[in-house]
Amino acid sequence: KPDCEGMVFDQCKARLYLLPSGSRKNRFEGFCVGMNSKRPLKGEPLDLKPLYKRIKKHANIKSKDLNIEGGGMLAQGRWFLLNRGNGPARQNLFIELEGEPLPEAEPVDTIRIKLPEIGGIPATITDGFVTGSCLCLLAAAEGADLPWLDGEVAGSLLALYDLSEKKLTDWYRLPGNIKFEGVAPNKVTTEELSVYLCSDQDDPDQPGE
Repeated sequence: KPDCEGMVFDQCKARLYLLPSGSRKNRFEGFCVGMNSKRPLKGEPLDLKPLYKRIKKHANIKSKDLNIEGGGMLAQGRWFLLNRGNGPARQNLFIELEGEPLPEAEPVDTIRIKLPEIGGIPATITDGFVTGSCLCLLAAAEGADLPWLDGEVAGSLLALYDLSEKKLTDWYRLPGNIKFEGVAPNKVTTEELSVYLCSDQDDPDQPGE
């Protein structure tokens, strides 16, 4: 099935990009939603295959390891995308891009991020946001061999990664064996981090929370 795994606003919040994962041949179509229209919001189809091809070349990753699971804007003309490392090579990636609009941007830097294991299963990035030089990551440990397969979930965690020092500074195991796939900031200060989380039940008959 087609899928959208990330939502990214442009600088003026005039456009919202809905990003596909790129994990299979039919998962390169995204959408661009104009936010200034007085008409009901409607997404225009967006082919992200050329952008993802540039990312694969720059990051030196194979098609089986591509699985975009989130992103955001760093500044005017600067973006980031997150690659979930649940492919054969286990490549959790922070990919920085420059240029506008997002589909025309060029990858300029790639950071490989190693995350802890939960129950012997490596945690892999499912979403994240940037505040200052801190990347707040959401990750899940799921026993599946390929990016598009669902597997037994050992749990999820929140991790803080310093982009300037390029190192993991802290992480917290979330309660239960729930696969969380969405995170958004609520309150972020030097002393407090409060976030909203969204779960994925991997069951079409069960709603996310």
